[in-house]
Amino acid sequence: MSDVKFSEFKTFLKNEVPSILVFFGKDEYLKRNAIELVKKQINFQMPDLNVCKIEEFDAKRIVDECNTMPFVDEKRLVICYLPEKSTQGNIEDIKKYSKNANGSSVLVLIAGEEKPKFDFAIMVDCNPLDVRTLTNWVVVTAKKQNVVFEPAAISDLLERTNMQMMRIKSETEKLVSLALDDGKITKKLVEDNVAAEYEYQVFLFADEVAKGHREKALEMMNEMMLYEKNIFSVWSVLYGHFRRILYSKISKETSRELAEILGVKEFAVTKARQQAENFKAVQLKKIVDIIADAEANIKLGKLAPEIAIKTALVSILNTRG
Repeated sequence: MSDVKFSEFKTFLKNEVPSILVFFGKDEYLKRNAIELVKKQINFQMPDLNVCKIEEFDAKRIVDECNTMPFVDEKRLVICYLPEKSTQGNIEDIKKYSKNANGSSVLVLIAGEEKPKFDFAIMVDCNPLDVRTLTNWVVVTAKKQNVVFEPAAISDLLERTNMQMMRIKSETEKLVSLALDDGKITKKLVEDNVAAEYEYQVFLFADEVAKGHREKALEMMNEMMLYEKNIFSVWSVLYGHFRRILYSKISKETSRELAEILGVKEFAVTKARQQAENFKAVQLKKIVDIIADAEANIKLGKLAPEIAIKTALVSILNTRG
């Protein structure tokens, strides 16, 4: 069965609500929103009796709930999260059920980031939306309150929120409330009021490294590390970002092709290619190795985390020159 993108899901449901749906991807807000779209399409009169949420995955119970007839409403909705590693064994009952599914029930399975490998359900892709769709959403949302976003402000908002819909929604609402007096959201307003995700902070750090701004880059990274209890959450983002810049530098694929290979949005590759122009390939390879070696030294207990990281940061800055 072919995938359905979240942006197309509302239209898709107008034709029919399938018996089994699987929501997968990185954006949890989109998954929750997809559930609400299903509920709205079914148009429950008695949701308390006809919407069943199963907290712990139990294939037999799921099938039993799906085979229970709805009360008053035309359909019954059963929702359950798939375990992180779905094996053939723990979904066999659902696979058998799919061959003769109850037409009066809709089963929604919530998966993780990866698309499950079974083929008996409609798969709904809940990965972050593309830049154009998100931009349109921000513009329309602000316009309802007679507020206008500067183009640069939208771009900065998407970068700072890592294109995650839940944060975009909450930050847009906050910015709109701040701009009700003059009706305009500027880039400065976004900079002053929207905290950056690590991905964006690392992007800015890489930008400072590329420009040779050693002190500013070091200060920026030290500040990130100061407020983060788990340093590896930042360090892994740093490694992934410079790895992406390296591939952007040496790859002959288009940005779209490379994005598919790396499992990121085309927008991220485009930004990486812009930064890659300021580095030599050999410099990027050395930086990636420095980051990897620092993490290995910490995990093996060869160096204390603070010493390993500070040494690595200085080495990265020296590599750029």
